[in-house]
Amino acid sequence: MKCWITLLLLGMAATAHPAAGTHPLDYRFRELEPGIWLAYRPDVTRTPVMGNVTLIENEQDWVVVDSGGFPYVGEQLVRWIRARGDKPVSVLVNTHWHGDHNLGNAAFRAAWPEVRIVGHAKTREAMSGAPIGYVKTMAEDFAAADQTIRDRIATLTRPEDADLRARNERLLRDLEQLRPLVADIPILPPEETLEERLLVQRPGRRIEIRHAGLANTDGDVAVWLPDDGVLVTGDMVVAPVPYGFGSFPVEWVATLDALMALKPELIVPGHGDPMEDYAYLERLQALLRKVSADARTAVAAGQDMEAFQAGFSFGELQADMTGGDPVLDYLFDVWWRQPISRSAWLQASGRPIVQGPAE
Repeated sequence: MKCWITLLLLGMAATAHPAAGTHPLDYRFRELEPGIWLAYRPDVTRTPVMGNVTLIENEQDWVVVDSGGFPYVGEQLVRWIRARGDKPVSVLVNTHWHGDHNLGNAAFRAAWPEVRIVGHAKTREAMSGAPIGYVKTMAEDFAAADQTIRDRIATLTRPEDADLRARNERLLRDLEQLRPLVADIPILPPEETLEERLLVQRPGRRIEIRHAGLANTDGDVAVWLPDDGVLVTGDMVVAPVPYGFGSFPVEWVATLDALMALKPELIVPGHGDPMEDYAYLERLQALLRKVSADARTAVAAGQDMEAFQAGFSFGELQADMTGGDPVLDYLFDVWWRQPISRSAWLQASGRPIVQGPAE
């Protein structure tokens, strides 16, 4: 997983203009099914990216899936829940270790000290060690990003650069709002872990926390609500383009098969709009199969990783995913093609995929 701030820098020139006057971390809320709410950012590609949050209201409590990428986001979520009554959040699930899904944990612990924070054992390991260490340097990284953006703006002087200049100026304003929020962010890893499955039973509702296999990380979990037909995937599914940093392309195909075998009626991805069919997941599988097959061919021919990454293309599969949109094509390359081709080459050559900024 590349540093979260690196993702910001790589994506900043391409993200769409957000609505004027919005805070970069403002979330919206909508009910997906009775008692099941989605908290989301309207502009899914706005950097820094922030994960979806699913809020499940039961008779006597709430179960929440992910907590956002800043304490500021977690505090928004807490306020929204409290505005709906005095039911506590009893369980907070972290779908994986990437900070945009769990750095709001501290706000939930402050609001409900008895909350159970649950995740895969590998997620706890990553959040307790080096992989999430980038959080400690975010203040310095934001300062460096600020200067990088200012230097870029200074070069955008032609009339045809007006749109790109406006995008960078908007990101600069976003950073100015975010910089006060990045100092001393507490990291609260899951205290309760699972290897394969954990059941949270509530009156009229089963909530199954499942690890279906390697995928976006080595510790992804999905939350399956069989009584509601709703599946929450974390970053095993991300739209409009997937993320592939430190991922496992070979196993990811089978993991998606296992999720689709549950026959969900509604799929809530880690980023992007909910889905009512499996078409996007099947396109994702096609991408994974191609990159793995091409990597095996490249390794067998003696091609090194750098050469494979430079020359690899998804061809028409990319067009099927992005529709030829230039912004999505750019993000597809940065967030998916480059990192997933690296992982595929590593797997084909029998080398380990390690979680963390180096990935």
